[in-house]
Amino acid sequence: MKPDVDQHLAEMANLQWVFKTDSIRTACIAICRAALAGSFWPDEVLVDLPPDDVNCIGNAYKLLTDHLDVIAKAQPFECRRSKSKSGNSRTIFLYKTVNLDRARQIAHLNTVGQLDLGLAA
Repeated sequence: MKPDVDQHLAEMANLQWVFKTDSIRTACIAICRAALAGSFWPDEVLVDLPPDDVNCIGNAYKLLTDHLDVIAKAQPFECRRSKSKSGNSRTIFLYKTVNLDRARQIAHLNTVGQLDLGLAA
């Protein structure tokens, strides 16, 4: 029996959040610093991560959009081709800041240590 793909991806994301906390934290901080402008393109965000951890960037976007409600894709959707070398001219979307206070809070965190946003139940 083939496992549900969405469930598998969610489980992998959760494992990354647990075991690659510093990389997720670094990516979230970089994204939130870009979000302070009000809107930004993902290829304009400079995230300095080890090569093995660059896949954490997508999970950082997911964390900031789906779970923390800091950023969202701009409505109506605006898209263009990525200008970064690593982007391979893929289609990217403009993001806007939804919660500027929370973006400021995350942007001012240190890039080392535990990511604690006080959201635990």
